[in-house]
Amino acid sequence: MYYSVNKLFSLIEPIFRNNVFEHNIIDVNEF
Repeated sequence: MYYSVNKLFSLIEPIFRNNVFEHNIIDVNEF
């Protein structure tokens, strides 16, 4: 169970980080 959750998180984390990174770039461009 723990391994499955950890593996799932390892797949989701990069996507989440990319979304945050792109969102920050958009915010910077709006200024």
